[in-house]
Amino acid sequence: MKRLLFVLMFFGGITILSNGQEKGKNALEITLNPAALFDASAGSLFQMPYLKARFFLQEDLAFSMGLGMNFNSGTSHPFNSNENIEKNTAFEFSLSPGVEKHFGSGRFSPYLGTSLTLGWRTSGGKYIVGTTRITTHNIWTNGNYPAYFELGLSGLAGCDYYVTDNFYLGFEFSPGFSFTRYLEQERNNSGTSVTTPPSSSVNFSLYSSSGLRAGIRF
Repeated sequence: MKRLLFVLMFFGGITILSNGQEKGKNALEITLNPAALFDASAGSLFQMPYLKARFFLQEDLAFSMGLGMNFNSGTSHPFNSNENIEKNTAFEFSLSPGVEKHFGSGRFSPYLGTSLTLGWRTSGGKYIVGTTRITTHNIWTNGNYPAYFELGLSGLAGCDYYVTDNFYLGFEFSPGFSFTRYLEQERNNSGTSVTTPPSSSVNFSLYSSSGLRAGIRF
């Protein structure tokens, strides 16, 4: 309920502030997960990229830059003993420069474009139970969140609906390729290290964001 009230207040405030103003040449937007408004187990309220900026070189041509950041951590005490600890952390960051060609006029603004994504993740953890000391580098102790560098190229197809001259809602479809390079992983168990060599993968996805994009032009 708090999430829903926050979003309603945000949308209401933006609508009031932007109503009656001229359409600006720059825009900032966020991507929301509608399901998270009603179900806390549906994940984060905000989706990647968490923030996207647009710079309109012309009314129908825009340069865009997406920014994504995410931090995950987990701490537990195995066997219900405070002397035991398992702790893992992971940090993700991505930049997505792109270009968009907008069509139409009025409230509906469909567009096509392309974007390049550069991303990486760092991670590590430790597991201490009795005389057992395990530390990991570039991966969690449970095998999740491997560290990587990623390069992606996507096509863009979306549509914005301008609620006011400066406030819009929209969706986006972005099929594309991605190359992921997983970094060398190390697992040290009480002084004995085991490493996993780097690996790579290439993926193609017909990705369609289920998120609701909300933005303001200024």
